[in-house]
Amino acid sequence: RRMNDKHFLPLSRQASAFLLGAALTTMLVGRAVLMTWLALGIVLGLVALGKRAFAWAPWRQLLLAWPARLALVVLVVFTLAATYALDRPDAAAFWDEILGFAAGALLLIRVWHEMPTAAVQLAFKTLAIASLLAAALALLDTFVFSDQLAQALHGRHWQNPLRLGFMTPVLACLAPFVWVWLLKNARLGDPFATRCGLALALLMLVAIVLSGGALSWLLALLSAGLFLFLAGRWHGLVIHRRQWWLGAAVLLLAIVGHGAVRQFDDVWQRISFGRVITAPTVAKKDVLWPHALVAFAQRKLLGVGLQGYRKLHPPAGVVRTHSH
Repeated sequence: RRMNDKHFLPLSRQASAFLLGAALTTMLVGRAVLMTWLALGIVLGLVALGKRAFAWAPWRQLLLAWPARLALVVLVVFTLAATYALDRPDAAAFWDEILGFAAGALLLIRVWHEMPTAAVQLAFKTLAIASLLAAALALLDTFVFSDQLAQALHGRHWQNPLRLGFMTPVLACLAPFVWVWLLKNARLGDPFATRCGLALALLMLVAIVLSGGALSWLLALLSAGLFLFLAGRWHGLVIHRRQWWLGAAVLLLAIVGHGAVRQFDDVWQRISFGRVITAPTVAKKDVLWPHALVAFAQRKLLGVGLQGYRKLHPPAGVVRTHSH
């Protein structure tokens, strides 16, 4: 039995690190896949902890930390909002999801806190490689007119001309992890990261620019700004003028190439804030925001409750609204 534990527990830890590292990228496939990978990673991580998973001291330290207290306050507010919501059954169902996310986050932090350095590096590596693969597939779908590839990447949205816009917000959030992994390996003298680091970093940016729209561009700008600020402040990262010009040239050539393949009208639709809502019977944001302020004024303390916007009467002349 000791021999089995000696081999099984490290294997469970490595499998947990791999699943947790790749889980965020599976968000592109669907929430069900994401939850499955996260659940399997957490279970295998708890198995790798062995008896330490049931020790009370680490759980007590985790529950008394200030993030846990803040999360408890948020859960209490959400509970009150669900209790006094316009649609209580729908709000209760959504509250159950939030409670499940909170429990999963607690277990995930417990597993991640006990994970050794080698397993953390494996998870980080898996996340970076999976994100780069997703960016490469997004670029391939941009320039290659393949129905099979579109169906595999986007499922039921594969015929939507703006389908790539569903991927880029995720890629924009994952990009800093890729850049940190490349920077870390380059600093350690890894030949692959040293030679290909700049090209792979630009690959993420090009994929976001060509696949997404204005919102994705904004997220990428925030991600890049945060990465450059922290890496420059704490790790002495310096981007030279030649590298700035190279990055700008690559992005410009990518946009021109995208326009040549997909027509420049498609590029303009992607960067236009109004491209999502075109039907006159669907409310635009300048109509929804004043309507939301009026609803807030009527229920100042808890608002309309969880998911309550679905039950609000739409403004005059509008058939339906949307959560955005």
